[in-house]
Amino acid sequence: MEENKLLTFARSIPDIRMDMKKLHLAENVVFIALVAVICGAGTWEGITVFGRSKKNFLVRFIKLENGIPSQDTFNRFLTV
Repeated sequence: MEENKLLTFARSIPDIRMDMKKLHLAENVVFIALVAVICGAGTWEGITVFGRSKKNFLVRFIKLENGIPSQDTFNRFLTV
């Protein structure tokens, strides 16, 4: 099966965070944000709400061992 192109892109983003600050994989943060924005989310909170409401869908593509990142996590990671 061909890997999802959004997931391939998400995995290509370098993660510059300190190791001890990595509760969520960078590829998960990027993938959830991309899918959420494509589906109409327009805020950090909207991305988080989307992720929580679509968790059963998202786990088909990514491992969410630590759940859905918070809106603060999306904000910090994506505004660097």
